[in-house]
Amino acid sequence: MNFLKIYTPISLLFFLCCSNSFSAFSLNDLKNINSSINIKNEKKDIELYYFWATWCRSCERKLRVDLPKLESKKLAVYSINIDKDSKKALFYIKKKKIKIPVLRDPKKEWQKYFKIQAVPSWVLLKKNKNRTRTLLAKELSFDREKILAFIK
Repeated sequence: MNFLKIYTPISLLFFLCCSNSFSAFSLNDLKNINSSINIKNEKKDIELYYFWATWCRSCERKLRVDLPKLESKKLAVYSINIDKDSKKALFYIKKKKIKIPVLRDPKKEWQKYFKIQAVPSWVLLKKNKNRTRTLLAKELSFDREKILAFIK
């Protein structure tokens, strides 16, 4: 399985391993923001997924400034927009010049699985050798220091 090949509207298949249960989820890519990001992220060990919505005022700075700064050799950063209207989200991405990958969770599978009830929220996953993911952390508010502690 090749993770995040080229950014086109495709489904991304992830296998998550939390406790002893395995679940398959798919996320649809919202926009081709930067295809070079995908190739780099494929080889990273830890993935940060930041849940946000266009109406979330505190999310804008995180999306434009804080999250891109977290990208590293070990950490891949993705955002998951939870707006019902994908056109509204796409307009927001263009207007605010969001540079990190933006994914969609149209069936709310990830939101349900990780019990995301408010935004902003984030989930930190570790990639395993068997292509599963292990949950490292889940938080309601953005905590840069906690995230950095996991990747050191």
